[in-house]
Amino acid sequence: MPRVKKTEPMDKPVEQLKLENPKTSQPLNQKAEAKEHQEHQEFRAATSAIPTSELDAENGLKEALVNPKTPTKIHLIDGEKGGVGKSLFARTLMQYCIDTGKSVTLVDADRTNADVSEVYPDKAKTASFSEHEKKSYDADQIFDLALTQSVVVNLPAQVYLLVNEWISRNSVLEVGVQYDVRLVKWFVCTGAYDSVKLFIESLDKFKDTITHVLVKNYAMCDEWERVLEKPELKSAIAEYK
Repeated sequence: MPRVKKTEPMDKPVEQLKLENPKTSQPLNQKAEAKEHQEHQEFRAATSAIPTSELDAENGLKEALVNPKTPTKIHLIDGEKGGVGKSLFARTLMQYCIDTGKSVTLVDADRTNADVSEVYPDKAKTASFSEHEKKSYDADQIFDLALTQSVVVNLPAQVYLLVNEWISRNSVLEVGVQYDVRLVKWFVCTGAYDSVKLFIESLDKFKDTITHVLVKNYAMCDEWERVLEKPELKSAIAEYK
């Protein structure tokens, strides 16, 4: 994850470059040199009073204007329970991106069954969402990768709370706005009560800060019209489009 860099105060004068006449080896313009030195002193006095965070923000804005970043996305393949089709959907999304020429990296976070990374070994990384302190920062590489290209993350089962903690701890949504990185949650749903409930819970938590896509698994439910008529889901679809 990007970290805010502290700017050291300038406590040493900048060496002045003297342009000399090649015939006389004398400064071309003493007044110009004196004026440049005065402007430099005024700049030091002005910037020394500006908080580091404001200087960093200004420098970041200048960098963004000079070298604008291509917007990227972190695609979280979620669904909470195991066996709902997350890995299959991750493979489908990866293949779609490859076939349409989109540059993406796969992060297989399912350490117990990293079958998706085996299909795309040249484009795959591994990471984990863990409650253990030594491994709690392992998932940070996901955002680092997203600074250069979009990332498809195949999530394992039972990591809903850990993913939320990772987003909160690293201020992923706020930093994502700064670096033009957006999150998309593809929620593979079985149509069961618990599955729909978790999808709505995620929507209520993140609202429109994360794009949510409900993926209907027809292998596990063939009555989606009835599911979509549930008041809570119907209300969520109307509110968040």
